[in-house]
Amino acid sequence: MNIKTHAGVIAAFGQALVQTGQIDAAFGRAFNRLQDVRVRADYMAGSPSAEEAAWAVTQAEAFVATMRAQFFRA
Repeated sequence: MNIKTHAGVIAAFGQALVQTGQIDAAFGRAFNRLQDVRVRADYMAGSPSAEEAAWAVTQAEAFVATMRAQFFRA
């Protein structure tokens, strides 16, 4: 697999983890929404709102906790 873009990472994540049922589809949707926020902030001179930023942090924390529980079990 030779992934070269953010969109490629998101697509690979969806194929490898979401579509196989290893990770809840809500994370795939969140990943896409976060990419939209990032693109807007980077290329369209728009900053995320405080609500978007808080949502992004909450999603990131949930994602990390899920990845640890799913793939790094002791």
